[in-house]
Amino acid sequence: MNKKRKMKQLVVALLVSSVGMLFEAQQVLAENVSEVENSVVLAEETNIGIIKEVFPDPVFAAEVAKQVEKSVDDMLTKQDAGKVTNLQLSVYDDQAIENAVGVEQLVNLKRLIIQGGSIATIDLSQNTELTELDVSDTDVTSLDLTHNTKLTEVTSAGNKLTKINVTNCFELETLHLNNNQLKTIDISKNPKLKWLSIYWNKLIEIDTTNNPELVYLLLGQNHLISANVSQNTKLWELDLSQNSTFSEIDVTQNTELQSLKLDQLGLNAVDVSKNTKLKELGLTNNQLEQLDLSSNGQLELLFLTKNKLSSLNVSKNVNLINLYAGYNQLSLIKLSKNPAIKRLSLNHNQLRYLDVSANRDLISLDVRSNNLCVLDLSDNVFLTEENYFTEGNPGIHVIAPGEY
Repeated sequence: MNKKRKMKQLVVALLVSSVGMLFEAQQVLAENVSEVENSVVLAEETNIGIIKEVFPDPVFAAEVAKQVEKSVDDMLTKQDAGKVTNLQLSVYDDQAIENAVGVEQLVNLKRLIIQGGSIATIDLSQNTELTELDVSDTDVTSLDLTHNTKLTEVTSAGNKLTKINVTNCFELETLHLNNNQLKTIDISKNPKLKWLSIYWNKLIEIDTTNNPELVYLLLGQNHLISANVSQNTKLWELDLSQNSTFSEIDVTQNTELQSLKLDQLGLNAVDVSKNTKLKELGLTNNQLEQLDLSSNGQLELLFLTKNKLSSLNVSKNVNLINLYAGYNQLSLIKLSKNPAIKRLSLNHNQLRYLDVSANRDLISLDVRSNNLCVLDLSDNVFLTEENYFTEGNPGIHVIAPGEY
């Protein structure tokens, strides 16, 4: 009986052990299956796609593959995409692209430069880390930057932009939009803006009153009829040239100005008495009959061609290097206080006398179509027959450079 009992106990023990081992095996198998399933799920979550499929443009795909050290035929993971923070694709480097699809996967991009090509559209809504953007010469027609709140510099020149939204770009300091088709732009939410360049557009108005940090304001060749720059007191350079006719422009609050360009605006008068730091003043092709430059002692470059000036006093402008005042009504101009002048253009005036003996650094002189009888250039040894012009002065006698 004892032997049968022991045998029965042994059989039971073996059965229990077998069941336990089977259970453990099932648990291990289940765990392995779970791990495999998790790995598959994880791979599905981290894999984005084959690089050349994510970025249909071959140049774009090749550059991304290069940065993540893979082939364009390899899988792009989110970890890979996260490594790309600086991307430059430029026609100047033989890397022009025709398609920007896939850029939305590069969520850590801080700097994106796409120059040349014909991308036409670009979606930057997922590139929220961007601080610098340049999409010049790409045929882009609109830019929505509402999600790119960290941008400090934006350039989109030479495109077909008809609209751009920068109202959420609170950190924006530099905005270059030259040569587009913009009629309006809202920069009221960009208080840190320092450099604004919108040459060659179709702007009919612009409000810069909420941009007190502006240093460079370049709005030439638009359709503006006025500009209020009274709040832009930090301006160094202001260019409003070749807009529609201005009735007036007030720059009396812009005392830091070093360069002021107001060419071809139809101006009858302009007050630059408060702009004592001016080095360059452009007033070509206006209707000015008089101009007071007595407060502009630092002036070096002066452009006054095609006005109605009958007199011009530059005795206080002792640093003048270039003076262009052709096509006016000047009968006399004294240059004895301007020894630094190198280029002097006074063609098509009414001058009867001109003394340039104090201007010994002259390298270019144009006095065509005046009433000069004698012109003494004997002290102007840097002038040659190729760079001084006296035609249109009937009977003029020229004492050539170096002659005594």
